[in-house]
Amino acid sequence: MEPSVSPPIEYLRIGFGRRFLAYAIDILIMLTLAVAVGIIIVAAKITVPQFIVDELTDLFQLYNALGIDAGAIRFMETMFGGMFLGSLVLGVLYPLIEGFTGASPGKRILDICVATPDGYQATVQTLLRRYVVKDLGKIMQLLSFVPTLGLLNGISSLYDLIFIVGCFFVIGTNRMALHDMIAQTAVFHKLDVQSRS
Repeated sequence: MEPSVSPPIEYLRIGFGRRFLAYAIDILIMLTLAVAVGIIIVAAKITVPQFIVDELTDLFQLYNALGIDAGAIRFMETMFGGMFLGSLVLGVLYPLIEGFTGASPGKRILDICVATPDGYQATVQTLLRRYVVKDLGKIMQLLSFVPTLGLLNGISSLYDLIFIVGCFFVIGTNRMALHDMIAQTAVFHKLDVQSRS
């Protein structure tokens, strides 16, 4: 009887396609939540913070130039402002689900999760380190609305570009994105992750 040979750990890691699909599912969930926040803000007649309205000024000027009714523009200002606010906050908070549990809702739907590169369950500390490395651009973007931290908006754009390019590292033989390499994590099928004894 021949001894069983397990495949190299790299073969068990999840590649680009499934990870991208999980991300797309997460984006759809976040967009739905952002629209819900916008609807709640409109229904509750909450005033959108001025810094958000300022971000959307060009859009509203375009609507005005197109002759759209002022009442409709005010409605859209509140709705889009609420969605924008919801997106900013959700962009930072939603990924914390993965930061604490090892799997975003999109990853859960696809039965994949974040673990250590050798296939063991990651600690919360490791997962939070990955969250910071992966989502630092979103955190900087949110912080850029603090008046003295406006420079972070430009830096966050550069960081996001590096992040996007780093995601394509998953196509390589080790199947790890740049943020996985930095945080020392990888993505596996849940059944392939071993718990630490």
